[in-house]
Amino acid sequence: MLRGRHGIYDMRVTNQRGEVVAMFRGKSAQIPGTVVPEAPEAA
Repeated sequence: MLRGRHGIYDMRVTNQRGEVVAMFRGKSAQIPGTVVPEAPEAA
């Protein structure tokens, strides 16, 4: 069983000239259960 799964991510978006056009910092955590239901199997 996995426990304590957390992360912090920094992202930077640049244009073709290498200039920063956007920045984002996100935090993640593992939560119990299903967030997105699995697709039914094809017959």
